[in-house]
Amino acid sequence: MCTFKRQVRFVDRTVVTPIFDQLLRTGNEGAVEIMAHGFMPDHFHVLLAGTTESSDLKHCADLFRRRAGCLYRRSHRDRLWQEGYFDRTLRDSDATIDVVAYILNNPVVAGRAKRQASTNSPARVGTPLPISWTRCSGAQIPWINERSAEASRSTYKAPLG
Repeated sequence: MCTFKRQVRFVDRTVVTPIFDQLLRTGNEGAVEIMAHGFMPDHFHVLLAGTTESSDLKHCADLFRRRAGCLYRRSHRDRLWQEGYFDRTLRDSDATIDVVAYILNNPVVAGRAKRQASTNSPARVGTPLPISWTRCSGAQIPWINERSAEASRSTYKAPLG
């Protein structure tokens, strides 16, 4: 999901944290697991997985974009997202772990980071949410944000915004 006119938006925690909270809230309400995410300065990657037969990933993504966009417009008096976004459905034959690795390594490949940030680093802004180990063929992925893990395991209720 790209920012409007690819403007740099996701470099400040005061912007990223409320948007991240909306992602957690929307995923929780829609029975959608946020498997990985990454904020880049002018775009955002997210890997979603439905947790029930009735999970609607497109609705979740659209609702998240609306909520985050409204929140951003109220606080910054500007538009957050460009029209539309690229989405892809992973099939059973697709390697989920490859998509997760792409999202996690995007800041490194783009030259924004020398390596994946550690758990205690203030640069945790561009790091993933908990990974479903069974969906990732049992791979051990050490980059888990404990705040995210706790929030996704519990009933998360972000303030209405």
